[in-house]
Amino acid sequence: MSLPATDGQPWRIYALSDAHIGSALCDEAALERYVATIAADPQGRVVITGDLIAAIGKGDKRFDLAGLAPWIRDADPAFAEDVLGLQCDRAAEMLAPVADRIDGYVSGNHEQKPRAWYGRAVGPAILRALDCRDAYLGAQGWLCYSFKVTQTRRRRLSVYLHHGYSAGRAIGGQAAMLERMLRDHDADIAICGHSHETFVRPMPRMRLDAKTGKPVQQTRWAIAAGTWERTFTDGSDGWPDERALSPKAMGSVVIEYHPATAESAVRVAA
Repeated sequence: MSLPATDGQPWRIYALSDAHIGSALCDEAALERYVATIAADPQGRVVITGDLIAAIGKGDKRFDLAGLAPWIRDADPAFAEDVLGLQCDRAAEMLAPVADRIDGYVSGNHEQKPRAWYGRAVGPAILRALDCRDAYLGAQGWLCYSFKVTQTRRRRLSVYLHHGYSAGRAIGGQAAMLERMLRDHDADIAICGHSHETFVRPMPRMRLDAKTGKPVQQTRWAIAAGTWERTFTDGSDGWPDERALSPKAMGSVVIEYHPATAESAVRVAA
């Protein structure tokens, strides 16, 4: 992915994970505001780390009519049976304003089960509707941004994407997983989801500069990209309540990169 940087302006990578569109607990209003923020940012790019839709259809032991968004329950009976199709359509509609900004999409466990059970490729279907199918990277993938600073000078930023596989209710498992990702993959940034946690940790390391022969410090970033699905609402008796899950902060993570200086800054956007 080659991007211009001769004007000295920073670029921003907006992460999006675990939206669970189609779930009654998805905060669609907040997610739409986030998408609008990206659409209004000419220097903004998007990466998606899975579970964009709830993708729980009939035949799934987790299926619960009460857990579906009202627009699915109220759909025309001719279409209401196709729960996954309605969710894919909704996701494509919500992401349409930033379709030309989506650089990478890795599937999550909620996308993988429909492929195994129903033969439905959720991620590719959404990206096909958005006309950006090349953004699909599978279960894991790499992005390499090349920023043209001058006619002869470029900066590169490598990003490793995975939905994540950590378990448990404490942040320790998530931190250990991200540390392993940066240990196993030579990337500047590792981004994952799955746990619905928002976690940002700079991880400096020393390396030998090939030109000067001197040791220099390189800061890499371990990021858990958050969620747009509430843990519970008043009167809810869904699976988060059954398991007494801890509440999660709504929002995601924005990486700001300055190509001229190779400096990164990370912030949380709700």
